[in-house]
Amino acid sequence: MCILPELLEEIFIRLPLKSILRFRTVSKHCRSLLESRRFSEKRMSLQKNRRILAAYNCDCGDRPRLLTESRFEGDEEIVYLHCLASRPSLSCDGLLCFPEQDWIIVLNPSTRQLRRFPSGLNHKCRFGFGNNL
Repeated sequence: MCILPELLEEIFIRLPLKSILRFRTVSKHCRSLLESRRFSEKRMSLQKNRRILAAYNCDCGDRPRLLTESRFEGDEEIVYLHCLASRPSLSCDGLLCFPEQDWIIVLNPSTRQLRRFPSGLNHKCRFGFGNNL
């Protein structure tokens, strides 16, 4: 039995992220579909109304705290982060950006993937974070 790729995509879009991450290992076809830009954009447009609160813990001994910008309404998914940054200062399409002294750190709380970029030696250089740059 063969499932049409369009139907498979519609099924995957409605799954929770944890299930989507598991399906990446099923086949090369599933992985390429789930990691495609088109799939990400379709899923993001469907998920726009869903809210995620981020909690962070900067010191290992402290209890995680909700970010002060967050207003808890009861239906949000809470993602706990551990980082050495003082505060997430930027966000765009679910990604968080932590500018640090020597690094720019970008975190995807949904997948818990983190990327570090050197901030550069040239202080005249500026970074932007957004989808309209």
